[in-house]
Amino acid sequence: MWSDLEHKKRCQVNKINRSKLKCNHIMSLKAFVVARVEINRMHDLKFLYTSGESSMTSDEIVVAVLGKKLGYIKGLSYGPKPDTTRATQRREAELEDSLKKMKEEAATIQHDLQK
Repeated sequence: MWSDLEHKKRCQVNKINRSKLKCNHIMSLKAFVVARVEINRMHDLKFLYTSGESSMTSDEIVVAVLGKKLGYIKGLSYGPKPDTTRATQRREAELEDSLKKMKEEAATIQHDLQK
């Protein structure tokens, strides 16, 4: 096969054609429609973020659209790791405290408005 002239000619033509590509196809098994939907969701959430309507960070937007995937990220070592139980419990406690304060603040404001 490797010594076949027809195969060598085809390989040379393919090499030339690949060098002419403006960008390489890296979609793997994901359909283009799925990729387009993800890109549109990313743009929508980015617009909400930049307009100030969303409190999500850019990292949270990526996780919301693409999902949280564990594994090796080239150049960045291993990717996102799941939160530990303690960290999760601490974060939940912080959020509950924040929610309680906000509810109290809303109640006092509503009480002041009724006067």
